[in-house]
Formats: sequence, structure tokens, C-alpha cells
Amino acid sequence: MQNYRGNRIIAIVLSIIIGCSVLYNFTDHKSSSATQNEDDISNNQVYVMAQSIVTERLKSPASADYPLYPEQISKRDDGVYVIMSYVDAQNAFGANLRKHWVCQLKYKGGDSFDINNWQIIETTFL
Repeated sequence: MQNYRGNRIIAIVLSIIIGCSVLYNFTDHKSSSATQNEDDISNNQVYVMAQSIVTERLKSPASADYPLYPEQISKRDDGVYVIMSYVDAQNAFGANLRKHWVCQLKYKGGDSFDINNWQIIETTFL
């Protein structure tokens, strides 16, 4: 009885090890800080970068509320992304206002989730 139990434990441990190695071999091993190809950058990622830049310029950044999707996002031939959207945020008097904005960004390379790897061409409130 004792020998049967020991063999079962060994079989379970080996199954777990084999399962983990199979999963490891079928997953992508890229680090999140790996350099990305510019074509791999999604519009959602560009929009998030633009939101962080716009938020820094608000009087009350904590009150910022963005729509789920931008009004427009495009990439020019020179690699500059142009993002148009709006943000609902409080002004200096505490009143909630909707501000439309345009942000132009260019990816410089490196980790695309790092704001320092983006060049801010222009950010304008309309």
C-alpha cells in the first residue's frame, strides 16, 4: 500500500513538470520591455499614451474622464500619430467641462509602454 502511494505521488509530480514544460514551450517569451516594431503598436496603445499626456496638462488630472475610443486616430506618412478626442474634467473652479483636444506623437523606439520613448510633437486644446 505504501509503495503504491509513493508511485502515485511521483507520477503526479512528473505530470506537473511535463505539463509546465509543455506550456512553457508554447508561450511567447518576449519581455514586456522588449523593443517593439512600430507596426506592432496598436491604436489603443497610442490613445493611452495621448491620454496620459493630456491628463498632465489638466487643472484637475484626477477628474479626467475619457471616452472608450477616440474620435479619430491616424498615422501620417512621417510616422506621426494624430489623435483627436475629448476629456471631461474639472476646471480651476471645480466645474466639469468637456475639452476637445488633438495630440501628435511619434514613437522613437524601445518599450512602447514607456512615455519617454514617445516624442510629443504637439498637444492642443480646441
